[in-house]
Amino acid sequence: MPEEYGGHGANPLEVALAQERLARGDGAVALAATMHLGYVGMQTQTRSWPSALFARICREVVAEGALINTAASEPVCRAVASWRERGAGAQ
Repeated sequence: MPEEYGGHGANPLEVALAQERLARGDGAVALAATMHLGYVGMQTQTRSWPSALFARICREVVAEGALINTAASEPVCRAVASWRERGAGAQ
């Protein structure tokens, strides 16, 4: 998460080392975290979302542990969905 939004601003090597350590304990959790981190990292670099939206999501990740990911279907469907999950419930 970018430092400007309350994160640690980890570089790719730091993220990879943390993910490796996490995977030693639980590979599935590491995989899920990698999906989230990859998407956040991509948005950090591309800033393709409106800045206010990205800032809000980053703050929710830091403050509430929100997760974000993306899912895409066949090109014919052009379906792309992003979602956030908090605690036991999904939104």
